[in-house]
Amino acid sequence: MFVPTLALLLVGCGSAATAHDRGAELAACELISSSGDELARCLVMKYDWPADTAGPAKYAWQGHLDSLQRDHEAQAAAVLARVAQEEARAAAAQHAARMRQAAAWVACVRAHPDIVNGRVVEMDELRRQWQPCIRKLPPFDVLDAYFDSQRLNETDRGWLEWAEQTIVTWQADSILNAAKR
Repeated sequence: MFVPTLALLLVGCGSAATAHDRGAELAACELISSSGDELARCLVMKYDWPADTAGPAKYAWQGHLDSLQRDHEAQAAAVLARVAQEEARAAAAQHAARMRQAAAWVACVRAHPDIVNGRVVEMDELRRQWQPCIRKLPPFDVLDAYFDSQRLNETDRGWLEWAEQTIVTWQADSILNAAKR
């Protein structure tokens, strides 16, 4: 009777030690495995696990890795969506600022009723009256976008494009004159 009890005690101790060792072996293989297949291969080759015992660990590890990948992809998608929203907001704010700049230039040019109403004015007088407008002239693409957004009739658009070209010519003349000095 003494021998079977001792044998049961030894088997019990062996099982506890094996379970503890198995956990450590599993943890060691998880550290170096990037897939369920690699984990099973590690357990079988390095620690002599039977294939039927390594199988459940393989599927559990692959499920864990797949879950991590889904979480990572969801986080990345959320970050990309947030960046896209911020970029869209910034682009909309920049567009609005450029349209305000163009509107200010148009208001400046139109602020002289004699010119707007077709009264003939000498170019020097026109240049003097439009002096504040010269500094406000936005880039051509901004003015074109503004003109398009305002749905101007052909006469208004033609007149504003003439004003734009006149001011650009004055700016070019000023640059050339400064370079000659």
